[in-house]
Amino acid sequence: MNPIDEELERLARLRAAGDLSDEEYDALKARLLDAPQVEPPTQEEAELPPASIPKPEEPKKGLSVRLPAIRFTSWLLLSFNVLMGLMVVSASIATATEACVGLTGDDLELCQGDTAIAVSLILIIWAVIDVILLTVWIATRTEPPKVPGTISRVLGLGLFVAALALGISAMVAANSTEPTTTAAPTTTAAPTTTAAPTTTAAPTTTPEVGSRSNPVRLGDGQDLGDGWSLALIGVRHDAAEEIAAANMFNDPPESGRQFVLVDLIVAYNGLEDPRSIFPYVSFDAVGQGNVGYNSFGCGVLPNDLDSSREVFSGGFVSGQICFDVDAGDADSLVFYASAGLFSGEDIFFSLFEESESPTGVSTRIGPVTGAASSSDRSGPNPAGTSAPIGGGWRLVVNGSSPDGTAEVLAENQFNDPPPNGHVFFLVEVVLTNEGPEKQDSAFSVDIDAVGDGNVEYDGFGCGVIPNALDTSTELFPGGSVSGNVCFVVPESEAGSDVVVYANGEVFGDELVYFATS
Repeated sequence: MNPIDEELERLARLRAAGDLSDEEYDALKARLLDAPQVEPPTQEEAELPPASIPKPEEPKKGLSVRLPAIRFTSWLLLSFNVLMGLMVVSASIATATEACVGLTGDDLELCQGDTAIAVSLILIIWAVIDVILLTVWIATRTEPPKVPGTISRVLGLGLFVAALALGISAMVAANSTEPTTTAAPTTTAAPTTTAAPTTTAAPTTTPEVGSRSNPVRLGDGQDLGDGWSLALIGVRHDAAEEIAAANMFNDPPESGRQFVLVDLIVAYNGLEDPRSIFPYVSFDAVGQGNVGYNSFGCGVLPNDLDSSREVFSGGFVSGQICFDVDAGDADSLVFYASAGLFSGEDIFFSLFEESESPTGVSTRIGPVTGAASSSDRSGPNPAGTSAPIGGGWRLVVNGSSPDGTAEVLAENQFNDPPPNGHVFFLVEVVLTNEGPEKQDSAFSVDIDAVGDGNVEYDGFGCGVIPNALDTSTELFPGGSVSGNVCFVVPESEAGSDVVVYANGEVFGDELVYFATS
């Protein structure tokens, strides 16, 4: 059979199997028929050496290899455009019906902005992949594509699907964000045989308490998450004089700035105790300028919040924080806090609106059942009992002076008395190095105390104390030092079950508890 007839027969089989369209079959058939025919050799050519006889042009065989790739790439391009269109439609519907429902004001705008960014990213990815697939499709063809032709049909379908997706997305978004704050004006219905069904206006959605548009009021406690809660109990919007009086070295605010002083209470009711406010809780503020302010830069405060004190479950810490803000933001300032080691949800608090019935924060007395330290804290090592505290160290508590204020004040004339309602609590301890090498306890041993208030007592506010424990001396294996440690304790807790807890490892978190009486 003639080679051309064989090729035509093969093309006919490909068309019958659906691997070739009619247009492609007609184009290939025309090319084959237009190809120059091979004439049989003449008598003279037959007598010539084979190398000197010109070879006829062979039919191009690339067509039979590229045809399946052309068809596959075309279908891939079409399928991808349909799939991306469906993804945009479904994402838009889900966003409009779930993510942004019930939001108003700044929260709604933020949600819509995030949605717009997401849809834009999808469309950008869509366009980039479309260009890649189209390039591959053109590269697999044996001749330049014709317009109008397959390219126009493929791109036309893609544009149609994209327009349809964006249209549906816009309609869904419009329906989900229609204003619901006021009902449409009622009209008098025309007389009918049956009463027209009455429609109830959609209820006005109130922003969630704790959002920027509906902040928690002064005096009300609010859960921050991760076991923490917070209540603002007071604010001075221009506290420059109060802060200047707190310390002679405090600088006044710069021109056009002012100090905003906030009184607050932070409580911890989680079970992973003890924990300190820092680094688990952050405090910031924002005004109409939409620029955040941190709580540093005002200087020494009258009652600075001690964010480093450890808080046990049920305990709370109170104090002040301060914001150095632009004077133009002072009248619109909103406080916000978040809990979590890395990132948590921002909870907003008003600095102007007071609660009619303040709720405060939840606190408890004594060890909390289920907390990490409850069992050991409730059953401490008895006074006079030596126990290892980790890191090769051993500790024993030999007794205490629940009110050693007079002894401390008599020790040094420059010692200040304890704050109002507090006493100096002296504890006698013995620290021993039972490790294999010499050690310095100054950087590895922590000795602290806690009572019914579930907050670590301040161990640095006593001043110079009698027979203070020397932690700067290097101890060789078997060496010991003895002396007093001192804590500032609320007078109401000095007679309760105060316990000492210690740890001898630099990064250790296993606490060992000791009774003080």
